[in-house]
Amino acid sequence: MQFKNAVLFLSAFPAALAILPMTLELLVFQDGQRVGCVNGYGKFISSTAACYPFRTRDIEGSDNKNLWAFGYGTCSTESGVFDCYEPEGTPAIFTHNGADLELVGSGTTFSANSIPSSSDTAGAEIIVGSGGSEQFFLQVHSLSG
Repeated sequence: MQFKNAVLFLSAFPAALAILPMTLELLVFQDGQRVGCVNGYGKFISSTAACYPFRTRDIEGSDNKNLWAFGYGTCSTESGVFDCYEPEGTPAIFTHNGADLELVGSGTTFSANSIPSSSDTAGAEIIVGSGGSEQFFLQVHSLSG
């Protein structure tokens, strides 16, 4: 009987990995190297001192694999950029794709027009898709569960 319980537990494990954690950091990776993170405004910064813990919230009626993300406010991408401070438009819906954050309907690729210097605390706008000169992925780093 114990073996059956262990098998059931292990079989549910991959499904649990697909759900975004309740608190997370968004790390910026380019060519396999970490080059920064996302601050609470939804901007790309290269200084790790201002990485911001994002929260996630279930979307009512969803299968709990798709969630809203909150920085200083509910994150939206309706304007074409990642915006988490008093954004215009509807909240963006995110999910996990491996280690990468995926914007539902747009994929995992994000970009910026430049990589900000480590002293730039305001950061660079994160463009949805590959329209900027610097393409990267946002990886989810769980802070809690």
